Amino acid sequence: MFPPPMLPMHGNRFNTQERVLTLTQARQAFEAEKHTMARAFLAELDRVVTDGKLTAITRSSGGIEVAWRPTLKSVAGRAIWYRDTLRTFDTTTKPAKLIPVHMRKAAIELALRIIDNEDKLLNVMAHEFCHLANMLISNVYDKAHGKSFKEWEQGSLQCLRTRIFTSQHTITMRSIGSISGLAQRAIATIEGIQRESILLMNLAKNAEAN
Repeated sequence: MFPPPMLPMHGNRFNTQERVLTLTQARQAFEAEKHTMARAFLAELDRVVTDGKLTAITRSSGGIEVAWRPTLKSVAGRAIWYRDTLRTFDTTTKPAKLIPVHMRKAAIELALRIIDNEDKLLNVMAHEFCHLANMLISNVYDKAHGKSFKEWEQGSLQCLRTRIFTSQHTITMRSIGSISGLAQRAIATIEGIQRESILLMNLAKNAEAN
């Protein structure tokens, strides 16, 4: 997890050069870990929200793909799925017969140029995951943000809140000694509230936009 970096302070003023360096390091750390982070959160969402149903549905096609797309510019993410049919030999019969095997493939596409921090990534992953669950489990295709979608959304929001709590706890533990205890606890609390507010507002905006 990569919480917002604690900025170095000199007296009551921020050191601009150190601030830029810290933000750059945070961005580099995110870039190095973002795909692993996305895959881990997807697995968590499927385990907690759908009890592994999406993994089961897409297992024959290799599971849900997470792909970063530089061509996505107007939206931060997109959920897609399609049916595919392969032909294979059934060796249980003699002679072996050529039979069709139906598979369902699914992917979450992420905008490479838009998603530049963990908050955006988790928000978009949760939203697009709800779309996949709505289509592949609930079999709802004509109401993208209807009642069924909102039911899946509630479970995803709970996963987001859990991640936010973990990040807030990490901020507090990592920063002990860098700033006085009372000031540090206040900053961690404020940042945790801000992160949750931003995530929930972004999720609502995405729902309206899509």
